Amino acid sequence: MHNIVQGDREAFNLLTVKYYPALFMFAESIIPGKDAAKDIVQEAFVYLWEKRKKLTDVISVKNYLYTAVRNYCYIHLRSSKLRANLPAGNMTVQEEDIHYNYVRAETIRLLSAAIDTLPSRTAEVIRLTLEGLRQEKIAESMNITVATVKLLKARGIIRLRELLGSTYNWLFML
Repeated sequence: MHNIVQGDREAFNLLTVKYYPALFMFAESIIPGKDAAKDIVQEAFVYLWEKRKKLTDVISVKNYLYTAVRNYCYIHLRSSKLRANLPAGNMTVQEEDIHYNYVRAETIRLLSAAIDTLPSRTAEVIRLTLEGLRQEKIAESMNITVATVKLLKARGIIRLRELLGSTYNWLFML
């Protein structure tokens, strides 16, 4: 955050690359529409950049961004007529839902970052597995044997466990 306050565009770009996907998923879980979610996340980053000199007391930029996106989502819901079109159960966003969506988005961000560090073929097998493809389909789409898929998947899971630590072992039961 210190570098961003000083006007370091590279630090800001790195921050954007790191948090944009998770913040987008978080926004999309609160408001309907991908375009609106994209706009809200972009608005949060623009605000951060424009007000960076006044944000010297921000301790956690991640928490700041999630709070900003949540608040922009609320403003969007209030200012638009979307509430009239939502089912009664979605009229208000519960704090538990927001916490769940935050944890979900952060988990996906961390998992995605860990997968990005794997060798390309291993990463592809893991991603296709997470998309729900069966080993036979993965082998067919990658033009490799099922045995190779099993080997790459096993190696990938071992490496992800090492990278993510015991905190995220529950992910591998999925």
